[in-house]
Amino acid sequence: MKRISLFVDAAAPVRGADGSSAHPFPTLEAARDALRRRRASGAIPRDAPVDVLVREGVYRLKRPLSFDARDGGAAEAPVTWRAAGAGMPVVTGGIDLTTGWEESEVNGLACWRRPMPEARGPHGVRFTQLFVGGARRFRARLPREGFWRFDGIPPAEARRDLRAWLLAPAGAALAVPGEPGLEWRCALCAGVGTWSSLFSDGTAEIAFECLDPIAYGEAR
Repeated sequence: MKRISLFVDAAAPVRGADGSSAHPFPTLEAARDALRRRRASGAIPRDAPVDVLVREGVYRLKRPLSFDARDGGAAEAPVTWRAAGAGMPVVTGGIDLTTGWEESEVNGLACWRRPMPEARGPHGVRFTQLFVGGARRFRARLPREGFWRFDGIPPAEARRDLRAWLLAPAGAALAVPGEPGLEWRCALCAGVGTWSSLFSDGTAEIAFECLDPIAYGEAR
């Protein structure tokens, strides 16, 4: 059976694309979908080997390129996706940020700034990597060396957060071992520990350092 070739070129126009060398598909998705249709209609026999030749260029994906049983071949009639010739196509989910930059200032320092409408809203793009000229750039960080470490939570803030947590709609109760009559409203939070893992019933344990100024006296 004669091998069938379909071509993909990121620089090709959408109009008139049929997968031929002269009129390649502009996207990988277009080539995949066209191949599915042609095999389903019989225009491309199932026993014909198929080569999808991707020309050099950048192919940007807005969603994962997925394949299923419709896209598979057989040992005698494989479906092969590969670069065309010696080209090196790049398939990426990154966003092109080469345009839209403007000079600006942040904290008195000159900088370049670009609005990111792609990142707005709860379903906007979230990214942690930036490439400039093909090289990964380091993200800004403070301090430049070493780490900042927390010495603790200010007592007023800890008491506020503890009170908000205990009064939240889900509710919570503060149990003090050996002090069945002690309620959280009597306790002054002196420190907060770390959360433990959630239990199977959805509850969790958190360690507090508390003291009851009435029962134990302010000095204690």
